[in-house]
Amino acid sequence: MCGITGLWDRTGTGDASAVIAMRDALSHRGPDDAGVETWPEHGVGLGHTRLAILDLSPMGHQPMYSHDSSLCITYNGEVYNFKEIRRELEQLGYKFRSESDTEVLLQAYQEWGEASACRFRGMFAYAIWDAYRRQMVLFRDRVGIKPLYYYWDGRTFAFASEIKAILALQAVNREPDVGAMSDYLTYLYIPAPKSAYKFIKKLLPGHTLSLPHDQGSPILRRYWRLEPSESGIQNRTDAIHAVRDELKSAVQAHLVSDVPVGVLLSGGIDSSTVTAVMSDQLSDPVHSFSVGFNSQLHDETEYAREVAEMFGASHTEKIVDGDIAEDILDQTVRMYDEPYADSSAIPTHQVSALVRSQGVKVVLSGDGGDEVFGGYARYRTWLNRRLIDRTPLSLRRTILRSGMVSDSLLGRSIRQARLDPLQRYASYVELFTRDEKSRIISPDVSGQAEDDPYWYFRQHWRPDLDSVTRLQYLDFNTYLPDDILTKVDRASMAVALEVRPPLLDHILIEKVFSIPSRLRWSATNQKGLLKDAARQWLPDSILNRPKRGFSSPIANWLGPNKDWAFDYIAHGEARKSGLLGPGSVTIDPMDGAWGPKIWALLVLETWMRRQSSVTPVNPRI
Repeated sequence: MCGITGLWDRTGTGDASAVIAMRDALSHRGPDDAGVETWPEHGVGLGHTRLAILDLSPMGHQPMYSHDSSLCITYNGEVYNFKEIRRELEQLGYKFRSESDTEVLLQAYQEWGEASACRFRGMFAYAIWDAYRRQMVLFRDRVGIKPLYYYWDGRTFAFASEIKAILALQAVNREPDVGAMSDYLTYLYIPAPKSAYKFIKKLLPGHTLSLPHDQGSPILRRYWRLEPSESGIQNRTDAIHAVRDELKSAVQAHLVSDVPVGVLLSGGIDSSTVTAVMSDQLSDPVHSFSVGFNSQLHDETEYAREVAEMFGASHTEKIVDGDIAEDILDQTVRMYDEPYADSSAIPTHQVSALVRSQGVKVVLSGDGGDEVFGGYARYRTWLNRRLIDRTPLSLRRTILRSGMVSDSLLGRSIRQARLDPLQRYASYVELFTRDEKSRIISPDVSGQAEDDPYWYFRQHWRPDLDSVTRLQYLDFNTYLPDDILTKVDRASMAVALEVRPPLLDHILIEKVFSIPSRLRWSATNQKGLLKDAARQWLPDSILNRPKRGFSSPIANWLGPNKDWAFDYIAHGEARKSGLLGPGSVTIDPMDGAWGPKIWALLVLETWMRRQSSVTPVNPRI
């Protein structure tokens, strides 16, 4: 796992200082090695920082040239089937100098071009400078496990694993996208392809980007998308066996490494299943890691301990006691480079640091299980709308007037009866509603926001799919890459830890979504297919316990500092700059989401304060 950077100043020449500055901004992602290659005659440079996982020899050094030096690659990720692809290329006459997957990607591009991405099983983000065609080509994996940002202003093209590397350049236009700030207050993160900056974009999952020398703007192509169908297995027994086989295959593939591999174990079904399959395939005890909280509602360490003992794992845990102050806020904003308010980033970073303190570089995780197997409780809540919609209007009004359901999900559903299906689902996941945002952000910002606050969801809303698959598809394309996978990548790579999610293996995903939803999910047995597939390894005490999810007790952490938090927001840069409106920010402590809401505003304010703190360098190379 690594950090990648690149720059193409299409009108300039010079030295490598700009690319070195970009590369050094990502030193945390790759402490084992670093490199830069430049082509001053073209104004092009590539940079790389390396976390050595495969082929620990110097032959894995990057950026890496092809045999004829016409291609050069900088690559972040792991391709688990690289040995099979290598054998295919060898049969076509290609020679290899290293044992790395990097060289396989490079030679595959030489043979198949951009279509080579379709052959890879793994997680990746990489760029190739094609000197023969004078073009830059970027690739991002199917699901969006590895990040890739790019900047284009008509003259300068830059890309990097993280925004901070792009911001190291003086010529970069740092104008904020204030409309994206409105999106942030809805979703807790800035939805792709937007970023916090107008000229910096996120390359979408399953896409390539090419910029030939004679083109005026980058060309985006999609090489993969999830296409749910019901053309596969049609009975429950066959579905269970198929998923079980793919689980074993995915975990085995993700264990490819030249260094020891551990596991992040929460005690939930997803990470417990990964731990079980992993233990079944390794001869040595698994090294498992977990974090807990001084809050019974959020702590799951007893379950993680139970699973670890069950499989004889060498288990390490840590209790996280949050003290929300400026140092934690600053650390969070430095990791994510833009407003990002999923507070579980704090324990994710701490468990990552715990893993690295034990000398482990690579861990598997259970990320993606909820999206692939339908684990979110909000799916059932959304489906129950049908019952509410069939309730006579007069009865709904009577119930609401009685006050008996004013704070319940039923009351909320009744009040939302006039929302369309997408708006109703969005109401379950949004942080601030449209009305709340109109009271918090300034009119100028509201005027630059999207007319439809749910534009991002509408891009991935598929009425042609059955109800549950429709929600899974939406989360798979939005919440998963832009929240969950973003959180894990930054929090782990901040300490140079590689996290691999085998439940997001694309072969497993395609198999699961070819099975009819009636065999995959039911309102009374969410994740039923995964549970039944995992019964070979896990007892009912793990499979049937109530779902909690990985979340932090942010309201508890903020409680003692509540007065400081409100003052920090009320007298901050976001207010002075006109991003937040002139009125006071008041959030009712009885609001069940008051903790996440205050945290989101604290993160936004801290990001605003950091905008003038980065000293860029001249972008000439």
